[in-house]
Amino acid sequence: MNERIEQIKIYIGKHFRLFKTEKGWKILIFAAIISFLVSFVLQGTMFVDTLNTQMGFFTLVSACIWIGIFNSIQSICKERDIIKREHRTGLHISSYVIAHMIYEMALCLCEALIVTVIIFMKNWGFGKDNCGYRIDIIPQGSIKRTENVIEVDSDEELLDITGRFDI
Repeated sequence: MNERIEQIKIYIGKHFRLFKTEKGWKILIFAAIISFLVSFVLQGTMFVDTLNTQMGFFTLVSACIWIGIFNSIQSICKERDIIKREHRTGLHISSYVIAHMIYEMALCLCEALIVTVIIFMKNWGFGKDNCGYRIDIIPQGSIKRTENVIEVDSDEELLDITGRFDI
């Protein structure tokens, strides 16, 4: 068991040394570029209404998934031959996997911080005392309810505070 823990420590150190020497910071720049693109597409429409918030979070989650896929592809392609060679010399695969998971977790935390700061910096500090803007919900009179009957003044699909209704 001690041998495996020592291997984990060695491989964690190896991953962080490779990050520093092989310019792994480029991965973080890639995350920042994708975040700026998502931020440009959203252009402050998140948190305005439900539909824009859903679209914004879908876009954000999709961007994070793509960033993770690119990290994995680079890692798998780069490490395949090294793992084979070191396994023949006594490497426990579980030690390598645990060390790699710890390294990737640290990398993901850095990327998550970058994405969060870039996406939300546009909406940072709005309104009086940085508490945001008040959104007043004003009924427009398009949807009327009388007991169990809902009436609409228009033939179009309407968006109300509670969501979409097809009437």
